[in-house]
Amino acid sequence: MKFLTSGTIRSVFELSESIDGNVNKFVYKNLDFNGRHDVTPKRIDQERKDAVVLERTTSSKFIPSIHAYCSTVVIMEHAPRDMESYNEKRLARNITISPLDRLKIGIHIASGVADLHSVDFIHNDLHEQQFLYKDGLFKLNDFNFAKPMYADKYTNGTCTLPKFTMGLFGRSLEELQYKTGYEGFTPSKPDKIDVWIMGNLLYTILTDLQVWNKKTRGDEDIKLKHAKRIVAGKRPQIPNRIKNSNDPAYAALLNALDMTWKYSWKERPSAGAIANYLIGELRTITGEETPDIRIDFLNEGS
Repeated sequence: MKFLTSGTIRSVFELSESIDGNVNKFVYKNLDFNGRHDVTPKRIDQERKDAVVLERTTSSKFIPSIHAYCSTVVIMEHAPRDMESYNEKRLARNITISPLDRLKIGIHIASGVADLHSVDFIHNDLHEQQFLYKDGLFKLNDFNFAKPMYADKYTNGTCTLPKFTMGLFGRSLEELQYKTGYEGFTPSKPDKIDVWIMGNLLYTILTDLQVWNKKTRGDEDIKLKHAKRIVAGKRPQIPNRIKNSNDPAYAALLNALDMTWKYSWKERPSAGAIANYLIGELRTITGEETPDIRIDFLNEGS
């Protein structure tokens, strides 16, 4: 195995298997090998959830395939590059993306979230680093903080979330309302939490900017002020070059962004509806019934 990277909790290795001269590569994920995290029932349960979601979403091409699971270990599809590290490298080299490719990435994001919701789970921790690149697609992964969506036994409707335990950084409007004591807070359906946070990712893909930048990562006072601005209805600026553009791909992403950031969660479309909208716009732009949604600007060997 070859060490690739470490996240907050887990270390990631590249696992190679040679059979009859053919080399297959996989990703092996386990608790951080530096020993910062003990093996506890909570950690084991988080890894179990990751494996359950990966298994349930086997049919999705926007979520990596799982090959094995045991306790704190998951072996999954080889896709070592994530969206965050690629964007950082790309921006450092002043490499631009075409509006059409940005639209395709928006489709990847919305489709991955929609496929997750279709098996009655929400991700609950959507960030750039959770999307891995493989064969022209960005695929949603890392489901350790996923939450199941429960059905009310009397109405059969989806149960709402009355409270939240995650921090402020990069979270949904409803979570920020709850955390800042906003009087108009009402419990929302779980999937609408993911849809709002999905908007943060669409904003970055559209503008190359961050809703929650480095200044809002560490300082709690800065995070709280930023959260209160969002609760007050203030949104990050869209650069004029995009806002005033006639490019239909930009227009489609701007519309999708408006959908994800509807202030009332009841007016917020599902991730599936947003994915279908973006795919429909791509069909209109390309004039093709089944347009290629893969992106080809990444060099996997670099």
